[in-house]
Amino acid sequence: GEMGIVASHSHGDAAPLISPASGTPNIKQIALKKFASCYGVHSAMEAATDLVLDNEILPSDIKKVVVRIKKDSATTLSGRKITNHMAARFSLAYATASAIIRKDQTSMEDFEEPAIFDDEVIAMMDKIEIVADPELTQFNVETGGFPAHVFIHSHDKVADKRIDYPIGSSQRPLSWDDIKKKFIGLTNTHFTEEQQSKILECGKTLSSQSNITNFTDLLL
Repeated sequence: GEMGIVASHSHGDAAPLISPASGTPNIKQIALKKFASCYGVHSAMEAATDLVLDNEILPSDIKKVVVRIKKDSATTLSGRKITNHMAARFSLAYATASAIIRKDQTSMEDFEEPAIFDDEVIAMMDKIEIVADPELTQFNVETGGFPAHVFIHSHDKVADKRIDYPIGSSQRPLSWDDIKKKFIGLTNTHFTEEQQSKILECGKTLSSQSNITNFTDLLL
């Protein structure tokens, strides 16, 4: 559909994806996302978080937030009616507002109930303006990056930051410590600490394991 995943990754035309004539040299560049949301909102989340922390901006000081992003994302991620966790994950306004309010304390729970109905986050969404930026659109076409340029207008100044490749992208992969933290947070209710430790230890050397069952048996 016009707001689906194909439209988001193929410049908005929703046409079938076709492998380039030069092949797919990046097929092995696997990325693990930092945030529990659509990848297209990550650059804006990171930029917004950095701006409020680096400039010590309080939510009450913010008059307006402008998020400039590539054209198709400005359409496919434009939803503002947050009725469930999927709507939150694919809403650029919600994700940016959540980052501003929660800053570096963001977690997977931010995109689940009851957090998605937080009054402070919903109120901040009203201050967020989304703009389709031709320069960022062209950057995406040329590099495959998902850039965002965020401007926060407070009472006495305008602070801005552009992120071309968010943390967790293949260009800026998560550190092993970040991966461990994410894995533990996602599996605390499934595995014991001992199991988590063994899975992480084996996973770190997965490419050199002689038998894949050395890893899969740990998941039982």
